[in-house]
Amino acid sequence: MDLDKFQEMLAAPGRSKEQLLLILENARNKEAFAHILAVEQVLEQRFPGWRKRPSNRGGARPTVAMFQGEVREFPSQKEAYIWLIERFVANNPSPFVNLNWETVFIVKGQEVLYFAKSLLVLFLQKPHLGEDPNMHHRLSNGWYARLVLNEEQKVEILERIAAVSRFKMGVDWDWNSRGLAPGRLDPDELLRELKDLGLGHAANP
Repeated sequence: MDLDKFQEMLAAPGRSKEQLLLILENARNKEAFAHILAVEQVLEQRFPGWRKRPSNRGGARPTVAMFQGEVREFPSQKEAYIWLIERFVANNPSPFVNLNWETVFIVKGQEVLYFAKSLLVLFLQKPHLGEDPNMHHRLSNGWYARLVLNEEQKVEILERIAAVSRFKMGVDWDWNSRGLAPGRLDPDELLRELKDLGLGHAANP
């Protein structure tokens, strides 16, 4: 769907959060990056905090990560996240070298940067966070990764990098944490749900 028409469809009165999330998932499945950003912007405007999960009071969650057949178990989500990011970067460094739309798609969140070449830029609004080594990690490519993230944000960032690198979740890489929500719908099941909501055609970017 043309991006302008897609944005008009998103702005339709009465569009619920659940409908927008289904449209977002459909756009992700189709790797329609401009449409993904458009849906995220509407969600942020209409449903602030839509990404947030309840805080984890049980401490660090053991997490299993997989990349191209190598399975590793980590004592925390943060360590698993860093390991997967490093695997992605090692296998496809181009988004962090050839700065283009793929870089913006990976690096920029709605309100903060997820990656930057310097701590000053990464924590521009809260520079004191750059003084805490638990808040960031310097990747092997020299970029800094923000670690002040909940699990849903971590997985979404991994999905973005995987999308531009053509790594398929569940095949080329995977993530399994006790805190992770149930697995996403497969594309066929998602399209059926969109059709039930009357969005089967409008949601296809």
